Amino acid sequence: MSILDTILATTRESVARRKAQTPASKLIGAIGTAGIKHSFSDTLRSASRHPALIAEIKHRSPSAGAFVSRIPLEVRINAYESGGASAISYVSEHEHFGGSLDELRKVVQHASVPVLQKDFVVDTYQILEAAAHGVSALLLIARILEPAVLRTFIVTAQAYGIEPVVEVYDEADLEKALATSPGVIGVNARNLDTFTVNIAAAGALLRQIPNDILRIGFSGVNDRSHVEQYAAAGASAVLVGSALMQSDDPAPLLKKL
Repeated sequence: MSILDTILATTRESVARRKAQTPASKLIGAIGTAGIKHSFSDTLRSASRHPALIAEIKHRSPSAGAFVSRIPLEVRINAYESGGASAISYVSEHEHFGGSLDELRKVVQHASVPVLQKDFVVDTYQILEAAAHGVSALLLIARILEPAVLRTFIVTAQAYGIEPVVEVYDEADLEKALATSPGVIGVNARNLDTFTVNIAAAGALLRQIPNDILRIGFSGVNDRSHVEQYAAAGASAVLVGSALMQSDDPAPLLKKL
């Protein structure tokens, strides 16, 4: 199996366990108390810096392995915000990225900027979890969802006040995404089967997205030149992950980016 196939298999197993432990009705009961603090797209569009930066928190990845960071979660969030991040992304998948829903809740509670939850969403139950944890936006990966399912997930997320961010990698993904009339599309430069990165190919795809859609560049950002590549292709925001997680002082790095 590819890396993506493995992640999807473990995700489905994890969701099944969580469903057995916490019924959907209990999650729905918690949604009203969580609240959505910020509009994800409005914040990115109104950012004083262009492109806006989304700073990511993840503890490991299939491509980079574990990130050894001595910074407490709250300190990292403060550093991201003081460094100029307009939003924070949190990877909640546990088996391959080291995330957790408990930590996601802490990120949402501590952050003063919108929080994008990144996961491999394959079940509406995960959308209920996102709503119960108060995230502003949720990643939906076009590649792993049938068109009808993608549409259903988008409508469901919006019904709970969550902005869907549809991730695409190639033209087939983009065609599927555009058919849903999305407000936000993220183009991932990373191939989810091999985890190799191609920013030039991502830029070519970004240029094909209509201007009325908020466009985000995902993956491969290590220095200012990568941010400039995404910006030149029309990205209004760029997500930065591994480079920040490898730094014990991310605020200056964000300012340079």
